[in-house]
Amino acid sequence: MQPIPAGAIPTLEAGQRWLVLAPHPDDEVLGTGGLLQVLARRGAVVRVVLLTSGENNPWPQRVLERRWLIGERERKLWGERRLDECRMALRSLGLEPERALVPLGWPDGDIGALLMESPEALVARLAQELADFAPTHVVLPCADDRHPDHNSAAVVAALALERVQPRPETLAYLVHGAASVAPGLALPLDAEQQDTKLAALRQHATQLALSRGRFEAFVRPEEGYYADAFTDTTRSAPDVRVRATADALELELEPVRPPLWRLRRPRLELLWEDAAGRLHARVLKLGIRTPHDMEWRRRGHVLWVTLAAPGGVRRLYAKIATGLHGLWIYDQAGWRRARLVP
Repeated sequence: MQPIPAGAIPTLEAGQRWLVLAPHPDDEVLGTGGLLQVLARRGAVVRVVLLTSGENNPWPQRVLERRWLIGERERKLWGERRLDECRMALRSLGLEPERALVPLGWPDGDIGALLMESPEALVARLAQELADFAPTHVVLPCADDRHPDHNSAAVVAALALERVQPRPETLAYLVHGAASVAPGLALPLDAEQQDTKLAALRQHATQLALSRGRFEAFVRPEEGYYADAFTDTTRSAPDVRVRATADALELELEPVRPPLWRLRRPRLELLWEDAAGRLHARVLKLGIRTPHDMEWRRRGHVLWVTLAAPGGVRRLYAKIATGLHGLWIYDQAGWRRARLVP
């Protein structure tokens, strides 16, 4: 990866209102720990919207609590512990968590599933938070992040941002995944600021138990951001094009890399907004069963999907999910924003 160009972050000034979207406790430090401390020192108004409490985090919990079986009560207590760590981390960065932190309590590890089941509930909740706070800037996860909570949060945020006026400026950060495209924006951090970020990160003791080296690698002289949350950071995800009529859409994904057909029980997740602003979510399990109002075909690595879509399509997002289960929670790639073509 090429060095990040310094000085590209927008001017940070008193009176600005910055909202940071963090899927789990620790993401606020990993992705934006340098930015948050600079904003705090310059007198900006900051809000950290924490989507989950990180309660579904079994392996560090097993190690630190020396237990194997983890039930609902144990997960709840673990989530409370991680929330406390987040509050201490924000204090280390110079923020008052009583004012800055807003935990939404969404289910850890299941934001993607909830998005497919109840997209309107998630988008409306976040849109309300945006309307209440009226940020000038929003910082969100990349849609290319390989953690399903992160890339799904990016889609929720993108749709929620369409519902607020005036539109805030946005920046995106990447936590999971090896990017081959360097962030185009950077916030340089001096030695003292790096030490402050490290001190905040070490408040997340539960997460450092098994991942200290990986986490501390996020403390570096530059904190990088993407101007567009839907940047293809890997240069390997499919381009998505969609042709829409009044009652149907045809989706084309080309090319699909790595070959979709090598994945175990792959599925295509689709989320779109119709002309009236209603949200629709569908899942196509490729090679298993095709719903009556959908069909798909392929030639090589090109995939076409035709789908009934009464009400038309205003914007559409697509994700190819691996179908992998067990210990592997990460996606092959994140969500893609489709290009509408004639």
